[in-house]
Amino acid sequence: MTDSSESEVCPQATPGETPTLNRKELAMMLKPTVLLKHESGVTAQWYDEPNNRMMMAIYSPVGERGKYALSQIAGPWSGVVKVDENDPKTWAPYIIPGFERERTYVLDQAELLLLCINADYGGMAALKSIFLGPIIGFDQ
Repeated sequence: MTDSSESEVCPQATPGETPTLNRKELAMMLKPTVLLKHESGVTAQWYDEPNNRMMMAIYSPVGERGKYALSQIAGPWSGVVKVDENDPKTWAPYIIPGFERERTYVLDQAELLLLCINADYGGMAALKSIFLGPIIGFDQ
């Protein structure tokens, strides 16, 4: 699945291995693309330019106070196991091994963004300092 040139740009963990995160390397590689508030919730995206991969976090509204919950993160690690190809009821989510570093980094960033989005005071300033891509749809 990965060739040696790709692993030099983005070293992958072997299945079952807990990788040591080099946050600076991942932050340089995974560029914040957009943080978008829309009628269905909030979506954050990061782009891995060297490997041409998109990663995202999806937040769903909860309660009546305008708060959100992190409902999903997705990226190259996202897969589906199909017991019966013709019966979607038998399909189940599957995490593809080898992307533990990226998945952990995106989850960490998604949780930080969630804290900012749900903050009652100072959340937008913190959000702008953490997410360096365009921020669209939030009252400024």
